[in-house]
Amino acid sequence: MNTITILGATGSIGSQAQNVIKANPQHFQVQALTARNSAAKLAQTALALNAKFVALKNPAGADTLATLLKNSGTKWSTGNDAILEAANLPATHTLAATVGTAGLAPTMIAAENGNTIALANKETLVIAGTWLTKTAEKSGARILPVDSEHNALFQLLDNIHPDRIDKLILTASGGPFLHHSADELNRVTPDDARKHPTWSMGNKNSIDSATFFNKGLEIIEAHHLFNTPENKIDVVVHPQSLVHAMVACKDGALLAHLAPPDMQLPIAHALLWPDNPPAAKTISPQDLSRLDFIAPDPDRFPALEISRAALRAGQNAPAVLSLANEAAVAAFLAESLPFTEIPAVVSHALAHTERAPSPSSIAEVETLESEVKALVASRIAGFAK
Repeated sequence: MNTITILGATGSIGSQAQNVIKANPQHFQVQALTARNSAAKLAQTALALNAKFVALKNPAGADTLATLLKNSGTKWSTGNDAILEAANLPATHTLAATVGTAGLAPTMIAAENGNTIALANKETLVIAGTWLTKTAEKSGARILPVDSEHNALFQLLDNIHPDRIDKLILTASGGPFLHHSADELNRVTPDDARKHPTWSMGNKNSIDSATFFNKGLEIIEAHHLFNTPENKIDVVVHPQSLVHAMVACKDGALLAHLAPPDMQLPIAHALLWPDNPPAAKTISPQDLSRLDFIAPDPDRFPALEISRAALRAGQNAPAVLSLANEAAVAAFLAESLPFTEIPAVVSHALAHTERAPSPSSIAEVETLESEVKALVASRIAGFAK
């Protein structure tokens, strides 16, 4: 029986994790659930999973929690301190599914406590990869990737001798604009960008997939997870999203992980590892009648090279990349920044932030975030003139 805390329980990954838990009730006892908003959904989830504690960041939802959780036995609290309290409750597993920078502090608490961390929040590794991995090494925490590509690599690498490996290959769906011209990209809207052709994701991850920053962040994530240099991590566009990752071997072999495009599969693998989860969906040879692999277009989608350059620069550059992208995506969703200017905003922040060691405390992240947000705001104001 694993005791589990879900950070970001009402989001896309958190919601799909609920299905995994309900399908395997003998394996899980839910300790805590957190959410930023969605008080009613959080309370309903707590009741369905018999959670012991829920934390809602937005205090405005307190009355809703009080009403829906009355006499349920589930304790609750609101505010940022409540999120940290939930993260600090004893648990064997923490599913880190909070989107963006907000997931960093509670995930670090889980790492300090030695939990097994099913990591779906790639920004935590991008912003503070060295800090997180060193903390996990010290406490004995294990980091298991939930991103489908990294989970696939984790499974592949578990069966390949390290001396045989030449390169890691991440696949990218290509997002909704894979075949758009530059002119068409100039006219896309947030609603257009949310319409991912293969995956069901939240707003930010959908936009990141459309710009290819999602894959850029995943290159940095793979660097930290698998201790692999940037020049040994490749990306290929694979629209069918059936091949999730590949390993190129020195002997010329190419080993691939194939599975249906369903996030419940990597979620179940990370939460139940080293046990094998029961199949939620399966794949057959007949499903593989067409597998396309295309090189990414660096002219229409410069995010990959911007991300690679940040990883090569090291120090705080990956953190700046993630923070600037998060701010730029928020501006795009608010319709104050064109889609095609997101990479330019990120490049501007990278160019105007002084290089310093990567963050190793929440205070350092908050200071850097304030600086990056100011740079992004000034650049966006320049576009508006």
